[in-house]
Amino acid sequence: ELGANTLTVSGAGILSNTNALSLSDASSALKLAGTNTISGPVSLNAGTMDIDNTSTLSGDMSLGGTASIDVASGKTLSYEGGNLDLGIHGLEIKGAGDLELAGQQAALVLNDGESLLELSGNGRVRRVRISATPNSGRGLQISGQPTLGALELLVDSSLSVQNQFSVEEGILVDGVTLTLNDSGT
Repeated sequence: ELGANTLTVSGAGILSNTNALSLSDASSALKLAGTNTISGPVSLNAGTMDIDNTSTLSGDMSLGGTASIDVASGKTLSYEGGNLDLGIHGLEIKGAGDLELAGQQAALVLNDGESLLELSGNGRVRRVRISATPNSGRGLQISGQPTLGALELLVDSSLSVQNQFSVEEGILVDGVTLTLNDSGT
């Protein structure tokens, strides 16, 4: 558990951890400064994953609170654990880099009415799937100008857009209602 500390992983190599690297304080940070691979589990309960170089998470990642991932411009964080279910938690994606989820249909999944995904950066997120109708003030909120590979709406949803975003593969809407909030494009 990192507590209120920062763990910086530099160089190029593999960090093999059998126990979860746990970020549990708002000021805790996991900083990947080199071309690294984290092979064990990561638990984001609070704090920030700060990605300064192209890196890979090959173990499972879980959310246990409100946390953020900040990927530097021109860099990529590849997550090989498949879907990342947000549950009742919040996740903010910052920066101008890419969050790549390995697996053909792997997505950031808003699977609970309390799920909150805020895209405040200008980077790219491969796929977002909304499978639970969001409660007021929750759901997908876009305050940056990100690019999504794909956006899937499986239930009635509201979308808060303050700026502009684009979707490369299109938006899947089949038999559901989409409500757009705010003044974005």
